Amino acid sequence: MASKLEERAFALLRDRRPRFYVPSLKERKQIISWLGMSSKFFGSFDALQLNVEEFADASGLADFSLMEIKVTEKELPNLNEDPTGFFFGMTDNEEMLLTNI
Repeated sequence: MASKLEERAFALLRDRRPRFYVPSLKERKQIISWLGMSSKFFGSFDALQLNVEEFADASGLADFSLMEIKVTEKELPNLNEDPTGFFFGMTDNEEMLLTNI
């Protein structure tokens, strides 16, 4: 279940990224099956960037990229000029998923 802040981020991405898609639980199960991974990885990604028109057209991994969305209400520095104070973190499950794809 996405937080209110994540939902705001998803809405922003839906408006700006064609074929940005947040999968349902049933669709997540299908994705995990395509990955050949354990169900413990359901929460290791937030969304998809589809390479097809809609999820129903997907038949495997080539049809999408997994997306993990990190959100904050803090103002981030201008990363092009000075990335000081910025970091990216991931959970153990996110790292294991990334290294096993």
